[in-house]
Amino acid sequence: MLFNGKKWTYIQDSSSNTGQYSGQIQFNLSTISSQAEFVNWSEAVIELPVKLQILNGATAAATSSAAASYDQLIPKAGAWQFLDSVQVVVDGVTVQTNQIDENAYCTFKALTEWSQDDLLNYGSTSTFALDKYEPPIPGMPQSLDNVNLTSFINPSAGEFGLASSFANSGARERAMMATVDQQSTKLAYEIVGNQAANLQAVARPQVGVAPAGAVSPGAPFYVAHYIATIRLAGISDYFKKCPMQKNVSGYIYLNYNSSSTQFTTSAAGIVSPTQIGTPSYNMQFGNTCPVLYNFSSANTSSNGTITGLAVPSGTILTITADVNGTSTSGVPLTPSQTFSRLLVPTYSPNPSADHALTQKKSFRYFERITNKFVVGSNSSFTVTLTNGIANPKKLIMVPGITNATTGGGTGAADSINPFRSPLSTVPATCSPFVSLKNLQVTLGNIHCFNNPVSFGYDLFVQEMSESGIDGGLDDTTNKGLLSQQLWESLYRFVAIDVGRRLPSEDGASKSIVVSGTNNTNYPITVYYHVLRDAVATVDTSMGTVSQGATQQKAYDQFYNQRARSDFVQRRKLRAIIAQDSADESLTDKLAQLYMGAVGKAPEYGYDKVLKKVQMAKPEVVKGPTIEIPKAPASATPASTRRPRRSSMEIFLEDQATNKFIHDTRQELWERKHKKTIIPSDARDKAEADVESYVYDYQKRQRAKKASNRRELTADEIEAVKKQVVDQVMQTADTSAQAEDAKKRR
Repeated sequence: MLFNGKKWTYIQDSSSNTGQYSGQIQFNLSTISSQAEFVNWSEAVIELPVKLQILNGATAAATSSAAASYDQLIPKAGAWQFLDSVQVVVDGVTVQTNQIDENAYCTFKALTEWSQDDLLNYGSTSTFALDKYEPPIPGMPQSLDNVNLTSFINPSAGEFGLASSFANSGARERAMMATVDQQSTKLAYEIVGNQAANLQAVARPQVGVAPAGAVSPGAPFYVAHYIATIRLAGISDYFKKCPMQKNVSGYIYLNYNSSSTQFTTSAAGIVSPTQIGTPSYNMQFGNTCPVLYNFSSANTSSNGTITGLAVPSGTILTITADVNGTSTSGVPLTPSQTFSRLLVPTYSPNPSADHALTQKKSFRYFERITNKFVVGSNSSFTVTLTNGIANPKKLIMVPGITNATTGGGTGAADSINPFRSPLSTVPATCSPFVSLKNLQVTLGNIHCFNNPVSFGYDLFVQEMSESGIDGGLDDTTNKGLLSQQLWESLYRFVAIDVGRRLPSEDGASKSIVVSGTNNTNYPITVYYHVLRDAVATVDTSMGTVSQGATQQKAYDQFYNQRARSDFVQRRKLRAIIAQDSADESLTDKLAQLYMGAVGKAPEYGYDKVLKKVQMAKPEVVKGPTIEIPKAPASATPASTRRPRRSSMEIFLEDQATNKFIHDTRQELWERKHKKTIIPSDARDKAEADVESYVYDYQKRQRAKKASNRRELTADEIEAVKKQVVDQVMQTADTSAQAEDAKKRR
């Protein structure tokens, strides 16, 4: 077992004023650092209290003829649509800078990195369901390609065709996540006790709808409270890639989106896209309206007709979406949570896991810069995205229609911002069928494509092949969420890999220029994100962070697999601990072998060996006395008898002995082939004695697997070899001298 326990700790924001905020939410990480336990940041989540309202924006009372439906407002895909930018400071180092449109980039990451299992596990928690045109009945166009233009877009309201839970299956699914019909006859409301307070206790969404009738100025027609849950790994690539740490100090700053959109109805009746005139998009904070106005609810419409709130002509409706934990005056609803909080898992490791996790770890993550440019209808463009950026990795472009009048030039673009519209699904999608042709990207005066291209699904798959799940080992079409039909209709993100560079170019600043042609009849705005490599080195036990230069090896496939994958920290931890345990086991085994090798043990019978290979000395010359040198005292210190040895130890000892025997045979062979005169009978006898000794010794070693004899030291082996050779040489010389003496006589 790697860990003794796991618990969840929450950090309450330090910027709330009784549930109200001023555009920024701040989390102080000191609460976690004081616990001195390891934190897996990739599992952390952020909870935000959200309030959606439809207010009477006029100065006089408005009398509704039909009440709003309980799913009149639906969140756009992904709870991260409430965030505009994120800044992270750890140990005094800014590891993530403030860049707007973080929600658009988060959507792109979810679409290209999530698997279907991720969507199943995290989709409902994050209120994320893909916007798709999927009407539930026949008898009407079943494909977005064949929908009437006037049923989807008009010059005053812009795009509105998917602002419907009837036609949009994603909106229908999100409505089930974030709305509850609080009537006395409804199942959930009755089971929890017919009380809003009971819904609040179990953190269920709460919806308050004013009945048909007069509504005072500033009073709500509709109010909804729910909790938006955002995965920290989804909004911060640093926290997605960093290892488990403890003693982390720093701050997380969230700049959120808060919108206020006004409609002025031009006719009495149910509010519809054709009678709201030109909406007024006002952003209190941020750049995105995070909700959709539901023109046709699947709960009340059987054929896609307009449903919901009905008001007199000239009524001013104000639609607000805000991070707010306060209740609304006159509405008997209490928010489930009045503050924001960061929930992080902390782990108490056992000693082995603690040792394995304590290290200095360097990892790579993506930093981002963003901006936009406008293009007229069917117009070409050449835009310098940046004059210089070090280590660029990927370029992502999100095209959107920003003027619903055909034939406009660049001056007409950006008159309708779909990001700020409660009628458009952007930035959770792109504008439908908006494409770019003759596209070319120049990186440091080098073209990314051999020739200008028309960016289609084939190029999207090719450029994104390394950004999906498992770092590109699986195809984006298999593990991403986008099919070809979805990409070509609603999700035409243009993603281009600009990370091709040589190792010598690491850190070099390069300009990025993009050129192409708008392949639509409408003026568009292209929102773009440029990702660059960043490197951080963290001390997992101390929580310190430092940033260094990025270094990349050419064709570094291993990095491409690692840097873009959503690693599961538990698997990494198990691998680290397993490797550490194996290293410790090997170290212990080597230490035991060493202690056994130098321990005191009976000596080998070297004298007997020498006597067997020693030839009889002639009487004429007395041979020298041979003494076997003793091993140094430091090499054989006194110690207790070592324990029974393993087969591995005996094997190692046999290896050393076999080497000694081989060397001895080699010396004899060399002497045999030299021209020194050696009596043949003496030579044959010496060789036979050596062979006999080798055979007997190997036989004894096989029979005694638990032998307590120690292994020869290197000095002793060399000494014995030298003495054997010297003895043979002396014997040969003595024989030669005896022959000479006989001849002289």
